[in-house]
Amino acid sequence: MFQLTYLEDPARLQENRLPARCWYIPFADEAAAAAGDKARAAGYRLLNGLWRFSYFDAAPAALEALEDPAHPWQWDSLPVPGCWQTQGYGSHLYTNINYPFPNDPPHVPDRNPCGVYERDFYAAAEWADRRVFLRFEGVDSAFALYVNGVYAGYSQGAHLPAEFDLTELLRFGAENTLRAAVFQWCDGSYLEDQDQFRMSGIFRDVYLLARPRAYLWDYFIRQSHRSGRVELKLEYETRGAVPVSAALLDPAGQLAARADGDGAALTLTVDRPVLWNAEHPALYTLVLRAGEEVIREDVGLRTVTVENRALCINGVPVKLRGVNRHDTHPRLGHCATMETMVRDLLLMKRANINTIRTSHYPNPPEFLQLCDRYGFYVVDETDLEMHGGAQFDGVYAIRDDRLPNHQDAWTAAFVERAQRMVERDKNRPSVIFWSLGNESGFGKNHEAMADWIHSRDRSRLVHYENAIHAGHPACVDVCSAMYPTVEQVRQEGERDDPRPYFLCEYSHAMGNGPGDAADYWAVIRQSPRLIGGCIWEWADHAVETTAPDGTPVYGYGGDFGEPMHDGNFCMDGLVFPDRTPSPGYFEVRAVYQGADLRWDPLGRLTAENRFDFTDLADYDLELKVRRDGETIWRTVCQAAVPPHQTAPVAAELPRVDACAWGTYLHWALRTRTDTPWAAAGEAVAEGQLPMAVPQVRLPASQPVCRPLTVEARPTGWQITGEDFSYHFSRTDGGFDSLVRAGRELLDAPMKLDVYRAPTDNDRNIRLDWYCYGSLEIPGHSSAHYNLVETKTYEASCTLLPDGRAELAQKGVLAPVARRPILAFRCVYRIHPSGELQVDFSGTRLEEGPYLPRLGFTLVLRPGLEQLEYYGRGPRESYRDMQHHGMVDRYRTTVSAEYVPYPKPQEHGNHTDVQWAALTDDRGAGLLVRTPGSIELAASHCDPRKLETAQHSGLVEHDARTWLRIDYKVSGIGSNSCGPELAPAYRLEEREIAYGFTLLPADRAAIDPAHWAACASLT
Repeated sequence: MFQLTYLEDPARLQENRLPARCWYIPFADEAAAAAGDKARAAGYRLLNGLWRFSYFDAAPAALEALEDPAHPWQWDSLPVPGCWQTQGYGSHLYTNINYPFPNDPPHVPDRNPCGVYERDFYAAAEWADRRVFLRFEGVDSAFALYVNGVYAGYSQGAHLPAEFDLTELLRFGAENTLRAAVFQWCDGSYLEDQDQFRMSGIFRDVYLLARPRAYLWDYFIRQSHRSGRVELKLEYETRGAVPVSAALLDPAGQLAARADGDGAALTLTVDRPVLWNAEHPALYTLVLRAGEEVIREDVGLRTVTVENRALCINGVPVKLRGVNRHDTHPRLGHCATMETMVRDLLLMKRANINTIRTSHYPNPPEFLQLCDRYGFYVVDETDLEMHGGAQFDGVYAIRDDRLPNHQDAWTAAFVERAQRMVERDKNRPSVIFWSLGNESGFGKNHEAMADWIHSRDRSRLVHYENAIHAGHPACVDVCSAMYPTVEQVRQEGERDDPRPYFLCEYSHAMGNGPGDAADYWAVIRQSPRLIGGCIWEWADHAVETTAPDGTPVYGYGGDFGEPMHDGNFCMDGLVFPDRTPSPGYFEVRAVYQGADLRWDPLGRLTAENRFDFTDLADYDLELKVRRDGETIWRTVCQAAVPPHQTAPVAAELPRVDACAWGTYLHWALRTRTDTPWAAAGEAVAEGQLPMAVPQVRLPASQPVCRPLTVEARPTGWQITGEDFSYHFSRTDGGFDSLVRAGRELLDAPMKLDVYRAPTDNDRNIRLDWYCYGSLEIPGHSSAHYNLVETKTYEASCTLLPDGRAELAQKGVLAPVARRPILAFRCVYRIHPSGELQVDFSGTRLEEGPYLPRLGFTLVLRPGLEQLEYYGRGPRESYRDMQHHGMVDRYRTTVSAEYVPYPKPQEHGNHTDVQWAALTDDRGAGLLVRTPGSIELAASHCDPRKLETAQHSGLVEHDARTWLRIDYKVSGIGSNSCGPELAPAYRLEEREIAYGFTLLPADRAAIDPAHWAACASLT
């Protein structure tokens, strides 16, 4: 009989649970097995659907009800699979490191919620001469099972399967009742402290298998590769005497080998094998006949080795372009449906991702099968993390007797979690690493896990990042790290350790970012020992909920009244909760792509093949020359470049004499035929290269206009022309009125500023940048960059002989309560046509943190919705996150520039901008031009309100437009969890100079043929 003491006994891991085995579904015949439709499996009965459900706040009350035959149950109906927190029971809770209960292993709170699930099913009369098994693929965190009122067993290990033999407890030819009492916490919860929303319930498939009395129980497909031949040895285990035979079909469906078993093993030999890899996931089909049952298994022929410090698949060095993936969905919680899994994998393939770390637990078994088929390498991680209990004073404990990872009482719990993972997934070709878990310190129990895995499977590598704190002992086959600097990675590439080096987490993709992926890969490609890494992480974790005013939002830590949480630290994915790709997704897609084109030192076009197994000739190479935003030449060719090689591209490019803004060679490597993840013609790699074409400026031709008048006032100067009037305010230190054709453009004074709404990756530096009043850290002094003011020391306005007005200003930019940070001189020149030229120069005065940005902010009145620009687009770009962008001419709207990061923050910047026009529907408005390039952003959101808004759905979208015209904007980085922003991307120059011109927008003004009709550019 189940006892509550089971929940606090690390030696009581199960009762009546069957030994772990590989995952399969048996069919009655080969046709059904070939179809792979589980509904056609004769003995398979899926129990998903509506179950009766009763919730108890504490486990003792639940146990009392379970033991009382007369208990008056109050049932609700809940879908299985499901998490009861997403279905209206309990409460949502997000923590990253901290346990959501006292850290007192193995004890759990007395108030330990329990959900009792119940459903009926019919056991067919013909099942009476069969064995009937019940299998749960995932239950969080522990459960007691009852069948027809009789206790049947117990299991823990949330993300690991649990299987029971129900044969002796069933009534055949009658209805039967299953009841599962699921407990929110157990001693195993100390080993399940993953960074995620804490959710409970039966969250993966539940099904019955009615099988013959004698049957195949388990099998392990071992491979031996030599001299163009692969020998498959199938080690198997039966229950009862049952003949076993096997047929192996090649990827084309033709018979490749056949063999009969000897009672324990059989051998299949494949000549001239087609090998599996992530780029070409060729799969054989193994058809196992075991008595009355047929089992279909995908088989990928491949080896995983380390050669000359490099990770090799089939003897070929490979790079792991990876991502960490949780099972997370804003409505389904931890449930992963086939639809959501396929969607994730298709998006990953389109982003050039080839590796998935199942952070930090085994994903559903179907997910790994999909990885086999679509082509991914998998770091299969066991369900083990004790982050909240593995550190003392922020330092991971190593071989410390105070922790479960080094205590004998917990050895079985650690080792069993590795065993259950390995046994379930041992036949999956996609799995190349077994991972011992995540962030759990290091102790002898980790060594015991590794020892068991090595004894069971030497065909894959053992990984565990926290072994770094023990000096990477011999029990791990891969040296691994989280969030090192780029320089630290470079140094690792030079070490003589024979084991490869793997970044299991890097480039933290929280909010706007990551901004450093390209820098990591510039180093990774230089050393065979650096085998790649997995970006943290794939998708934002969130719960669909509503704000107090009823607005739909994505909820995160703190939105559910929980007393302890980690805020939006769960919002750290490349895709938003609904799987909409973020700008960071496209940056990673560009960094991970399998090819690159560049000019060699002689100016010839060359192609580098970064694929591991694919020749570039398998794709079409599209080349386009775009001058001033228009395509003037296009061709499609092939570039026959073998993997890991660089070679010239045979293409005769056109001669371009001149351009106004720029001429670029755009290239795209496109699929020639449809693939499972992309239609024919989809780009798998793309980029652009500048062409050496001179920019020609036409002679300036200014219209004849009425002479300017300049009126000096106590408040400043009024400069008036034929159809405009501008006012420079002494008080505000800038123009506070720009009237054109009777229309005021400004809603607030044009302001020199350094403020940007903090990104998630600014979460540390913002405390150095900005003043937060009572929220300031005691003893910490910030630079108050959010409180800067312009002080004008000198200002004058004169009419020049050529008819222009020149307004010269000297001053400083100074934060409240701090010394001035910048001395500047700004010269404004106004032409009789209304053109306003701005030339700015400045000198940093005080040592302090680097600037978020530096430039002018214009708050424009409503109506200027249309945005056109020549710069890097179409998505936002920053100095360290612009590899996905192309310099070109774009037409969009200010509204479309908004990026709906679930936690609002800085967004919408564009680098390498030469000009931008903000206009109304008639094409009238404001044009910004520069002789070089600037950074520019246009938004309907007040940046100060962005910082205080907690959810994207609550952001106020104003009819006005905030236009930023910046000298530079500091990069994004990944300092939300990774290293500080690299110095190359910080705005910390001592001397600063840039300029731009504001003028009326019309179609002629942005016609390249008339580009020089602007006095400031002659």
